Amino acid sequence: MAKADNGTYYVAQQASGSGSGSSCDNALAVSFFNTGGNWGTGAGKIGPGATVNLCGTITTQMTAQGGGTSGNPITIQWQSGALLSLCSTGGAFVVNGQSYLVLDLGANVPAVTCPNNGSSLGTQVNAVGISGGGGGMPHTEIRNGQIGPIYVHSGNDTNVTSAGILTDGADHIYLHGLTLDWMEKGIHVQLGSGFGDSSGNVISNNFCTGTTPISGIGTTGGCIVYVDGDNASHTDTNALIHDNSCVLGIGWAGSSAHITCFDFFQQSGTGASDNIKNLEIYNNFFTSSNVRDTSAYVELTDGVVGCNANSTLTAQIFNNVFVQTGTWVGGDGFIFEHGCYHTDQIYNNTMLNSVNTPSVCLSLNGPLDQPGSNTFTVENNICQNIGQPISNAINDSGSNLTANHNIYYNSGGPIGWDWNGTTYSTFAEWQSASGQDANSSIANPGLNGSYLISSTSSLAHQFGPDLTSLGITALDTGAPETFGPSGSCGSGCLQRSSTGTWDAGAYPYSGSTGPTPTPEPPTGLTAVVK
Repeated sequence: MAKADNGTYYVAQQASGSGSGSSCDNALAVSFFNTGGNWGTGAGKIGPGATVNLCGTITTQMTAQGGGTSGNPITIQWQSGALLSLCSTGGAFVVNGQSYLVLDLGANVPAVTCPNNGSSLGTQVNAVGISGGGGGMPHTEIRNGQIGPIYVHSGNDTNVTSAGILTDGADHIYLHGLTLDWMEKGIHVQLGSGFGDSSGNVISNNFCTGTTPISGIGTTGGCIVYVDGDNASHTDTNALIHDNSCVLGIGWAGSSAHITCFDFFQQSGTGASDNIKNLEIYNNFFTSSNVRDTSAYVELTDGVVGCNANSTLTAQIFNNVFVQTGTWVGGDGFIFEHGCYHTDQIYNNTMLNSVNTPSVCLSLNGPLDQPGSNTFTVENNICQNIGQPISNAINDSGSNLTANHNIYYNSGGPIGWDWNGTTYSTFAEWQSASGQDANSSIANPGLNGSYLISSTSSLAHQFGPDLTSLGITALDTGAPETFGPSGSCGSGCLQRSSTGTWDAGAYPYSGSTGPTPTPEPPTGLTAVVK
């Protein structure tokens, strides 16, 4: 067997035709891919710059035996209709710690699945779509197609775990253009895990949903779980989480399950330090009609008892749109903080509920057992129809809050604001007694049905300060109108003023009614081969 002369291979479950690997009609067997001797440099070997095309349905686990180089990655290209169909705890496709791989799923729906696996189906097994295999996936790009179903949930399957992507260590990963369908955790990024520090991870333009019949992602975690929990020292810097779309559903363990769209978690053992620095979460769209109990859209938390001064988290959360269309019963908050030594800047988010319910916009808390040492800055946000705009019901008397130029329309009652053990039942009391939100308002911001500022006379127009000086480049432009794999700017992505005042919320005034942002899955995906 020999490869095609141009460095392009074709692989199928079994060899077809002459087995030359020159086309899907003459594909090599998947065993060729899984054999280490067929990787490297030289004639007939899969090496830097090569492309391996997947053909038809493959039911054998695929494990990369080598990697590319910077500027010359190895591309694994799903051909039209190609499907990796098997259930494996170790992953249907295993990156195996190799570097500089590009997995292009070919816009296939699905491209990776665990067949007939679920609560009421033929099997109920733990399964992973694409895995680092315990060796991580540094400098790996995964793009353009659907992963799942992995586990179709219809009951209280609390002991069954599943993930679309499990990194097992991550540095300079790029995960984009993906639809995550029916699994416990969509993208499970494990930091550290013995693989050292990391930086430059990007997770963008992906779609997760937790509502049937389209999909069901739930229980602890959810769409994106970004975690450093190995009790060893590790620092992750400059991760970008943007332009994703997430529909939050009811948890796998019933109505009281803890589920999130995005979960950022760090845990330090004795003498160790976990640091997540310069994390940016922006231009994402979150929605649900059935969130309840201990659920949150974005969660940043520590898993330790007490505060470790060697462990820190710094994050900037901006230009996100949160739309709750049903009755939220309880809930940890649209944005939920539970940790210490966090420094978070929360700017220009739009957080809306269809009716005023006992939910929380920003739940900013310390650890359970002692006051935290957090610093929170909250500015230029819109919080509408939400019972409790800001809360730190969990003891956090050691933390600092700076809140100003926010709009809390039809929010605050009957719960009010809660900070440092004191509940402020009215906005006036909150302003006067807490010293916060001196230039904020509870008036109607004037948003239309698309969450855009309806006119220049709207309160939200030119409401808050210019934040250009913060140096957050993506904040200087407003949010797009659609999100996920097929997201686009529409009347969004408008440049904010570099002088004077800014509009509140995620969208600067556009003069357009605009389409309502939608969490619907993408259609008409096309493969982009690099």
